[in-house]
Amino acid sequence: MTAGSLNTSRLSALAHSGTADGAGGAVCDLSAPDHVLLDALVKDGWTRLAVLADLTGSSAATISRRLNRPTASGIVAFRCDVAPPVSGPPVDVACRGRATASDVNRLHRTLATLPECRLLAAVTGSANVLATYWLRDIDSVQQRGTAACAPVAEP
Repeated sequence: MTAGSLNTSRLSALAHSGTADGAGGAVCDLSAPDHVLLDALVKDGWTRLAVLADLTGSSAATISRRLNRPTASGIVAFRCDVAPPVSGPPVDVACRGRATASDVNRLHRTLATLPECRLLAAVTGSANVLATYWLRDIDSVQQRGTAACAPVAEP
């Protein structure tokens, strides 16, 4: 196997990871109406179900069910950011660290669950983990650093 390539078993695992939604369909099986809905929500995440129903010629109940499939499967997630003029600007924090090769994936999964986490990356060099956070205030920096350095729980 050459550097940067995946063997057959890893390619197969990648092809099957996260591909089924709660109804047993493939995550990538989004129809034209699904794309219309998602495009509308990208422009305005507060778009009411009735408006989305009008866009697709469906009922609000159908739209609700249609949106459940991509959200339940994890390919769509909703996030709300508060405007800095209302909440004050966030404190941008970048953390670099080193984890053993056997712990990197578990650490990434753990850190990715933190709502303040804006970026999580595996990097090369003296540190192999990079995480950036938007924190509410400077006092939160110490709390986040302490939480990030806590031992990672076994699955």
